[in-house]
Amino acid sequence: AVFVTKEQLFEDYLDSLGEDAYVMEELREDNPLRDSYQITMDDVSLHAETVEALEKIKGVAQSSSMQEVSERLIQIRQVVHLISFTMVALLGAVSVFIIANTVKLAMFARKEEIAVMKMVGATNHFIRAPFVVEGMFLGMCAALLAFFVQWGVYAYVTKPLAEGTAILTMVGFGTVWQPVLGVMLCAGLVLGVGGSVITIRRFLKV
Repeated sequence: AVFVTKEQLFEDYLDSLGEDAYVMEELREDNPLRDSYQITMDDVSLHAETVEALEKIKGVAQSSSMQEVSERLIQIRQVVHLISFTMVALLGAVSVFIIANTVKLAMFARKEEIAVMKMVGATNHFIRAPFVVEGMFLGMCAALLAFFVQWGVYAYVTKPLAEGTAILTMVGFGTVWQPVLGVMLCAGLVLGVGGSVITIRRFLKV
């Protein structure tokens, strides 16, 4: 909660009028606005409960919270979450398929080397390890590439949204890049190793 004086509110209102601000200058000495608090919610899903609680506070004349916009944003967020989870599942399956086929091709290209290693007594883990490492490398490289592409797309999409409306405040990608990178690298590692292990079990009889 941030306290804002009525004088500051009046100045902000004049600034919003731009060249037409002179029309309201005569009201400067008889400011009709009230001192107020600007409330920022951490959880927008509690919008209605928050407004109801605030309006019960003694001395609060009125509140303005654009609850319709908040409810619409919640609906949009739910739809986006559903679409996102679906896309993650589909793209994860596609990633495993691509990595598995890449590793399978590498196995076929080195089948004579594998046969020689088996004949000279190489252990199963020794033969499997390079293919697991290759799958892990592919997954990590794909994760890094996806991270930088996501950063660029996010900056491109959110800039016009932030400039086009005063309602939304977009989080800068630079403030969340570390956890995002960590999650993507872990996902790339799991998918890469998973794809290679699936291929090894199906096609490499060692």
